Amino acid sequence: MSYIPEQAWNESGSVSGGSGLWSTGGGASTLYSKPNWQVAPGVPNDSVRDVPDVSLSAAGHDGYLVYQNGGLYSVGGTSASSPSFASLLALVLQQQGGTRQGNANTVFYPMGNNQYAGSGAPAVYHDIATGDNTVPGVTGYSAVTGFDLATGLGSVNVNNLVLNWGVPDFSVSAPASATLQQGSSTPVTITTTVVGGFSSALSLSASGLPSGVTVSFNPIAIPAPGGGTSTMTISAAANAALSTATITVTASGEGKSHSTTLSLTVTVPPTSSAARLYSTENRSSSAKRKLFLSPGSRAGLAAVLERLRYSAATLMYRTRVEKAAEVVGALQPCLWAE
Repeated sequence: MSYIPEQAWNESGSVSGGSGLWSTGGGASTLYSKPNWQVAPGVPNDSVRDVPDVSLSAAGHDGYLVYQNGGLYSVGGTSASSPSFASLLALVLQQQGGTRQGNANTVFYPMGNNQYAGSGAPAVYHDIATGDNTVPGVTGYSAVTGFDLATGLGSVNVNNLVLNWGVPDFSVSAPASATLQQGSSTPVTITTTVVGGFSSALSLSASGLPSGVTVSFNPIAIPAPGGGTSTMTISAAANAALSTATITVTASGEGKSHSTTLSLTVTVPPTSSAARLYSTENRSSSAKRKLFLSPGSRAGLAAVLERLRYSAATLMYRTRVEKAAEVVGALQPCLWAE
């Protein structure tokens, strides 16, 4: 026995055997800005409110049985899933001793953020990664790993949801990606959110940095109760490795640790007036060519030359035409010819 696979509800005319507009909703708001608690892997960086938040069974082919006027009827859609979810939150309320819980989303998202960030948190959600909510005349959104605009954070594991609701905890988030040039730095904001009365300072650290890249945090720790922001400054040396790497940012406190990831790309600085490529051809010997790199260009090109496995002596390089063409092609993003 295992969990029955799920997909985004779509029984509209866009699918075989469907009709009309019977499908789940979802998308980005044209009116409301994104609340600060809507943070989890997959949430679009669009500055607006995205829905849905969570999912529950709604399809008509396995509908909810309702007894009414002496008969059984099958119902589906939000008319069934919304009140059913309300009953799940009634179980949460009972578990919490009847104490009012306020906006449930402020708990849903930290739980989802920790689960999908791979922090070892309890699996509160069943991730739905297949299907879409496209209907005739309107192209919708596909279900993907993590949050998506068709199924939100996913359907819920009710037992895990109830038992982990209100447990003191926190989550940490960062932008999905950052780009910086060799010899430069860029700031990114790290955000921590606490739930369930968590109260402790959170220390911050980063791992997975490529060669020549360092980070610093300001502040180095989020003071108690643990919710807040820190600026992580990422710095790349002039000879930092040209690469795309996944940086893992970890927050720790009160015996708990949670992480998030950021994709970092290190690029070559743009061409400056001091960085030029001079190319001349010896007409009496078309098989040879000279390349001259001005001294001002050397620092920014060191990594490129290293990748080509040429030494510093190649700042004046004489070789066959085809080899020269290889060098010119590699340096093209940085320099121009005269």
